[in-house]
Amino acid sequence: GKLKLPGNLWYIGTINNDDSTFMVTDKVYDRAQTMNFNKRAPKVRSYSKPIPQKYMSYKSLSNLLKSAINNGRFEAEDNEIIKEVEKILQPFNISFGNRVLKQMEEFVKIYCACFNDGDEVVDEAVEKILLSKVVSKLEFKNVDNKDKLVKQFSKLGLEECSKFVSKLNED
Repeated sequence: GKLKLPGNLWYIGTINNDDSTFMVTDKVYDRAQTMNFNKRAPKVRSYSKPIPQKYMSYKSLSNLLKSAINNGRFEAEDNEIIKEVEKILQPFNISFGNRVLKQMEEFVKIYCACFNDGDEVVDEAVEKILLSKVVSKLEFKNVDNKDKLVKQFSKLGLEECSKFVSKLNED
């Protein structure tokens, strides 16, 4: 028999990424959207003005996502920051193919559609997706000169990437 899966089914899972587990492989970063929760969120203390719940159908959400992708003005292949990060990571054998480039492009377009379309938001989105998809792969590489990498990322305005690199291999 066959099991028919509806189009609105999303797979969401968690993995531990610490010294008790095997390392996350490149395939995970390449094929999945990852989110790191490195700090605890503050406890909600104000219940006086609750935010009303909103519901949206899968079709509506899907249409919003498609619209953001189709109408967004961002070309990952032409982005200077992405090109520079690719050069910076070359000595570590970290690269990304067309699949990841397409994911980056779609992420930035959707992210920008959620806010305004200014350069600052584009740069913020580019850094978030680079850190999530590419720079995080440094975690399992031998990085001898962290200070040089930190400076290279800072020079590009990628402060979150700089912070990530500065904390590599700290036990």
